[in-house]
Amino acid sequence: MASTRAPRRAAGRRALCALATCALATLALTLLAGAAHAGSYAALDEAPAGGGELRLATPGTHVDPEGRPIIGFPLQATFVDVRIEGPMAQVTVEQTFENPFEGPIEAVYVFPMDDDAAVHAYSFRIGEREVVGRIEERDAARRQYEDARDAGQTAGLLEQAKPNVFVHSLANIAPGEAITVRFEYVVLLDYRHESGYGFHFPMTISPRYVSPDALTPNTVGGGGGAPGAITVPYVDEGLAEVEIVVRADAGVPLRGVESSSHAIDVEADDTRARVTLSEVTTAPDRDFVLNLRTAGDQTLLAALTHRDSELGGYFALMVQPKLQYADGDVTPREVVVLIDVSGSMSGAPIDRARQVAEGLLTSLRPADHFNVVTFASGTDRFSSRPVQADPQRVRDAVQFVRALTAGGGTELDDGLREALYGRPADERVRQVFLLTDGGIGYEEDVLALAQGAVGDDGGVNRVFPVGIGDAPNRYLLDRLAEQARGFASYLDLRGSASDTVDLLARRTAYPYLTDLTIDWGGLPVEDLTPTRLPDVYAGMPVVVSGRFDQPGEGEVVLRGRRGRRTFELPLQLTLPAAEDRPAVAYLWARQRIRALLAQQYGGETTAVRDEVTRLGLRFGLVTPYTSYVAVDESRTVEGTPQTVGQPNATPSGYGGGRVSGGYGGGSSGGGSYGDSVGGDLDAPTLALMLFAAVALLRRRRRGEV
Repeated sequence: MASTRAPRRAAGRRALCALATCALATLALTLLAGAAHAGSYAALDEAPAGGGELRLATPGTHVDPEGRPIIGFPLQATFVDVRIEGPMAQVTVEQTFENPFEGPIEAVYVFPMDDDAAVHAYSFRIGEREVVGRIEERDAARRQYEDARDAGQTAGLLEQAKPNVFVHSLANIAPGEAITVRFEYVVLLDYRHESGYGFHFPMTISPRYVSPDALTPNTVGGGGGAPGAITVPYVDEGLAEVEIVVRADAGVPLRGVESSSHAIDVEADDTRARVTLSEVTTAPDRDFVLNLRTAGDQTLLAALTHRDSELGGYFALMVQPKLQYADGDVTPREVVVLIDVSGSMSGAPIDRARQVAEGLLTSLRPADHFNVVTFASGTDRFSSRPVQADPQRVRDAVQFVRALTAGGGTELDDGLREALYGRPADERVRQVFLLTDGGIGYEEDVLALAQGAVGDDGGVNRVFPVGIGDAPNRYLLDRLAEQARGFASYLDLRGSASDTVDLLARRTAYPYLTDLTIDWGGLPVEDLTPTRLPDVYAGMPVVVSGRFDQPGEGEVVLRGRRGRRTFELPLQLTLPAAEDRPAVAYLWARQRIRALLAQQYGGETTAVRDEVTRLGLRFGLVTPYTSYVAVDESRTVEGTPQTVGQPNATPSGYGGGRVSGGYGGGSSGGGSYGDSVGGDLDAPTLALMLFAAVALLRRRRRGEV
């Protein structure tokens, strides 16, 4: 069990900033959706909200002992406890919300989540009193929460807006009161690294552009374009500190524990490690990334199981073959480097993208054909058609890449259509390397496009997303790779671009494992996920989970093709009569839900909705159709609560903003929107934001706010 102690308080608990800057940052972001078209706007001070945006209100203001204005935000501190056992992480998050105002408030917080996280517990604590949440169908949970809020009862609601975006609402926080919210989830670790595995904890949401033509109903906005169903506000300063503690048991000797995102302190002992953040105060402006390097080059096999009388039996099996690269099996390729040059990529991100693109181009062999395609509000390309990778053309393409600048919207769907257009010549396999931060809010539209295009291409297209930046949209990039039979890689603004390119080039240049099957040797397994094993590249893992009703033990055999040759890999698997590891059941259910939701990228179906709802209720998981609600019925809070939107931190380096460690230039300025600072908004929208900020300042001077 994770610690239940209260999070450490930040030295300066409330946001300190100049009034004009904070007014512009907070108000501009809440007005973001309304700037896109008339009649749709986010709410200020309980004004009716149109267009489906969240009801966000500017926080109240007061002054510090020196007489400087303070804008208060409810979230005071975040504590994250991570327990790593084998291929699985169990994460407990505690967040303390405090009301710094004279009347009751309702805090609304849109926050990021690992897209594969199985959230299975929720509660909040007021003093010594704990209120435990229960899982309900989404609409029923929302009704219970609103009824409790209107009755003056303190209530919490945890909803999933997208697989990697959650919304937390906490109603009737009394003046001066602190409430600690706790939720728990389990997630599989990232085994994409050749020398070990990784864990990441997302801390902020990258601003997301919404295409005016998007069909996705639950868009997340805040990065320009059309209004999002959910709008995310941003600020640069005064946010709650984050404390992270990781306790890892790798099961094999550790060769190193590293983080490219944060300075860390490590206490290691053979197979175990304890990791904490070195900085006393850590701004939540980038994802926390932890890599654990393990010893040995043996094939990695991990099997986790659970079986009890209530849930039944479940297993998760991971095999990571350590296959050798063989130059003689090189597959003829058509390589497309697809680069996001939208406004959110300006500054350090476009620099990183140029480095990766140049590395990929110079890694090409003369037998390859290639092209470079860019996208923002439109598309452009290096050549009208793919050309052979002779030295002169590669040099010309490198110069084309070095001249790229960022600005405009993020029409990723247009870029993918351009990259996947037509069939490659000479029976080549087309490999598309997508370099982007994934900053869009219409993910399902893009995934449906990839699902259709790659499903009908006869097996010639593969997409390899490379997530650039400190808070990339991993849900989009991971699912895009899954749909397009590739794999995703990630490069933050402090990691090594050359190492990323080297691993990416080596893995994709050589034959992958295809036609994979598992012979279960008569073991009683069912409801396997994935239902069809994906292509696997050298050193990449195969993860299969499933159910079993009866115990058993036997040899299972992984079979497939490597280039023109077949291979077999035998494994021993034990399905126990009893094993207490419920996280394995949660992970199976989450993977099953993910597979079901992939069936409706093109549109929701009743069958999928009903099955996902059933799984969410049975396993106590937050899904698009199930939510956690908790109500404190022991008291009522007097007064009508003001709704306060808790902002996210502007991602480090976003739109050319600051990046600790030497990247970028200057402050990101309260959200970094507009082409002049790398955002995706147009001039009229910026003008409206500025006008709104000035109007608010005038109202403050007249004492109306």
